[in-house]
Amino acid sequence: MTTQTLLDWFTFLVLFALVAGPALAGQARERRIDRQLRQAERRELAADASGATDAAGAAGATDAAGATPSARVSYSRAA
Repeated sequence: MTTQTLLDWFTFLVLFALVAGPALAGQARERRIDRQLRQAERRELAADASGATDAAGAAGATDAAGATPSARVSYSRAA
């Protein structure tokens, strides 16, 4: 293997890392957000099943956007 071949491989690997790195970081971020949304939904379902009522679940309560608790949107992702 010549020095030129090694430099070609090194250049390829560096360019690949520059292109694939941000994509892989973004994918990891998306998976983290999806996991957090699933955990929050499970907590909410568990609280609803146990009959617990928090401030947002009180009659007539609205969130910051003015939506009632029954108007919440589920962000679960179809598998």
